[in-house]
Amino acid sequence: RVNAEIGEYVYDQFTCGKTVSADDPFIKDRMSSVTRMRLTIQDIEEEITELEQSKPPER
Repeated sequence: RVNAEIGEYVYDQFTCGKTVSADDPFIKDRMSSVTRMRLTIQDIEEEITELEQSKPPER
């Protein structure tokens, strides 16, 4: 969803003839959101791995 928002924003800016850069506040905010989501996903994956390793073996 966030990537779609970035794409829509860039497209709108481009069609209006405006320049878009990575320093744009909207782009910075969305990229920050992507980074936070990736870190959250990484944390969840680590928790899953820990839980899987702590389960007793199946018989």
